[in-house]
Amino acid sequence: PEFEGRISDDSKSMDFVFARCATCAPETVTFGKGDVDGHGTAVAAVAAGAKNGKGMHGVAYDATILSLRIDSAEDIPETGDLRGGGNPNLAAVSPALVYAVDKGAFAMNLSINGSSSDYFAADLLAAMDYVRENNRLVVQSVSNWPGEDSFSGMFTEQMIGEDMVNKDWFLFGIRVDQNLRAVDGNGNPGALADRTLSVVANNISSINLDGETVIVDGNSFAAPAIAGAAALLKQYWPHLGGKEISRILLDTARDLGEPGVDLIYGVGLLDIENA
Repeated sequence: PEFEGRISDDSKSMDFVFARCATCAPETVTFGKGDVDGHGTAVAAVAAGAKNGKGMHGVAYDATILSLRIDSAEDIPETGDLRGGGNPNLAAVSPALVYAVDKGAFAMNLSINGSSSDYFAADLLAAMDYVRENNRLVVQSVSNWPGEDSFSGMFTEQMIGEDMVNKDWFLFGIRVDQNLRAVDGNGNPGALADRTLSVVANNISSINLDGETVIVDGNSFAAPAIAGAAALLKQYWPHLGGKEISRILLDTARDLGEPGVDLIYGVGLLDIENA
């Protein structure tokens, strides 16, 4: 009910390609629409949960949600069906971004992290090039591993490119607590500190698979607040694109910690009213 009437008919599961053994032919499976562990639901609620007088509501509570499932298999048996719900399938990030752009998505949220083999590097760069060419926006959470660089050596670096060609169409989200203090478990944005916004995403309310209020914590829930803010600005000023709207969000942020950009708070606290 939290998303009733606002889930795009184009929502889908992206392909998972696998082989059952080293010499087996590749197979392709899709795991169907929907969520299996609640993470996607809670993330989507922060971005776009309904303003219905029940529990929390999302930032862009009128937005349409294009839900693209990019999970991998829990395990790969020698025979039989596969079950989805394992780790993110990073090979599906590129086709998901391209598909999202083609279906009209504006703010694309990635509450995942990880490193990808060089095999997928060209696809990731091409997909982010496509985002740039269509002036859309990708928002990603920084890592929840303490001190980990969420850019260097990660699939994010492959998307942005060595020359930072796609930087202006990307934002990182990093959490702070309710007192606007850094959280010990955070990773950092590395070379993209100047494209990073802080969000209160430590022990906040969201929605679980049953539509009930649940308390969540993690950088996964900083990113969708930013994506929701971008969607909200797009609703107000539809002629603006990802580059322009992300610049507004950065320029209107409230500085935290030591003056200026840093690895702990990025540019500063997301300030939607100011934006």
